[in-house]
Amino acid sequence: MPVWSAAFRYRQKAYRFVINGRTGQVQGERPYSYWKIAFAIIFGVIAVGGLILYMDRSGMLEQVQTYL
Repeated sequence: MPVWSAAFRYRQKAYRFVINGRTGQVQGERPYSYWKIAFAIIFGVIAVGGLILYMDRSGMLEQVQTYL
């Protein structure tokens, strides 16, 4: 079965991973960007808050509450 392997260095740390060519399954480590994770969480909270605010002002929120 074909297997691809690779390694790279990021911020003085080596990361290695392999990919199964038959199933596409990936095994290994990856670096995490804490800034990107924090930005995604903040964006998600703002998006949900905006949706709730929109539904409240348009009257949809009351219609949803009558069904519950």
